[in-house]
Amino acid sequence: SPRKVEIWVERYVPETYMMAVLIHELTHSWQFANLSDAQLSSDSMLEGHAKYVEIETLRRLKEERYADYLEKMLPRLDGGPDNPYNVGYQKMQELVKEHGSENIFYIMKHLETENVGQGESNGEHTNEE
Repeated sequence: SPRKVEIWVERYVPETYMMAVLIHELTHSWQFANLSDAQLSSDSMLEGHAKYVEIETLRRLKEERYADYLEKMLPRLDGGPDNPYNVGYQKMQELVKEHGSENIFYIMKHLETENVGQGESNGEHTNEE
């Protein structure tokens, strides 16, 4: 049976911040429902994927200023440029560029499990899924 998932967001935060948190955490919820254990073992891929979806969704919601700020801050998070959010976000950008698809959920789901985090894919990608 499906497990219960709760997402907590602080009260009295700016709306754009709340949207960003919800987008990021709902992406994690999707990951745990749709990815294999091997795919779930890469923190950088999980966090990078969630951060990519967060930033790109904010851009599509016309919150470019905040999305640009989040992207600019990635290398400055704890751990510097090698933190999992930044490393994974950069990998997600490479995967989208490499596969010519903006459907990052399809790309993430179809990465070969033994190559998660290495940019290898399982076949061609389309926007159909």
